[in-house]
Amino acid sequence: MVGFGNFFDRPVVESQPEYSVLPAGNYEAVLVDSRMKQSKAGKDYLSLEFKIRSGEFSNRSVWGRYMINDTGAAGQIARNQLQALENATGVVKPADSSEWHDIPVTIAIKVVPSKGDYGPSNEITNFIRLQRTQSLPTKITNFILQRPQSAPTNVSHDDNSPW
Repeated sequence: MVGFGNFFDRPVVESQPEYSVLPAGNYEAVLVDSRMKQSKAGKDYLSLEFKIRSGEFSNRSVWGRYMINDTGAAGQIARNQLQALENATGVVKPADSSEWHDIPVTIAIKVVPSKGDYGPSNEITNFIRLQRTQSLPTKITNFILQRPQSAPTNVSHDDNSPW
């Protein structure tokens, strides 16, 4: 028997929001967690959690699962995907997956339809290098894009100046 004490005297907690799948598309994201896990079939896989950085779905998570030890088609897909992640982050041949953490990239995701007992889900299909100007504040971007102004014409030259 388990005693609840004052557990049910607490204020009512609002239910957690139910998240549906994200629409297919490209999203700016960062890798926030990476770890090896084991599938229900007992196979090891690399789990990568990406956090969306902006827009309507900011702070939502999307996971990628990669069978890096598989010698078949699943392993080849994993190698191709992780090579795309290397290129997107600029970190090639990392010693550890944590080297990819916190580097903004664009992830392309698709919606996988319901199958059996599982509802629809998202799948990461590609990693794309983020265009760095996308993340710059407007003031900095405008400064970079300004054309240089011509030099003033009324400048007098001092013959004693070393320049």
